[in-house]
Amino acid sequence: MTDVESIQILKDASAAIYGARGANLKLVSDNGCQPTSKSFMQSCHILGIVQIFTSYSNPKGNADTERMMRTIKEELVWTNEWDNQEEFGKAFSIWVDAYNSSYLHSSLGYLPPCTFELQEMERVAKARKDCTADRRD
Repeated sequence: MTDVESIQILKDASAAIYGARGANLKLVSDNGCQPTSKSFMQSCHILGIVQIFTSYSNPKGNADTERMMRTIKEELVWTNEWDNQEEFGKAFSIWVDAYNSSYLHSSLGYLPPCTFELQEMERVAKARKDCTADRRD
């Protein structure tokens, strides 16, 4: 994969995530040639994405990311073929939407990520409101 392709995938993924999650996105990655390339790092900076690198020789430090990549490969990449990058990009966007809206996670109480995040945002908003009310009293 070229730097240009990596950057386009990053922009597509960022656009999908920013639509649902807002700002302050952090990207955890290993120290491989793609996430440490000058153009990839510049793109992260332009998009406002903070890069966090795992320590060297510590495979467990990036376990969540590696598991996510494995899921993407098993469910999308290895089971399909595309004629060009645009076809892959469309398929990836559809997969991300389905993953976030219907993929059940045991670590999230068997809720899909979007449902869990919405409940968490509501919980935090209520806690802030309660805290503000307590200060007024």
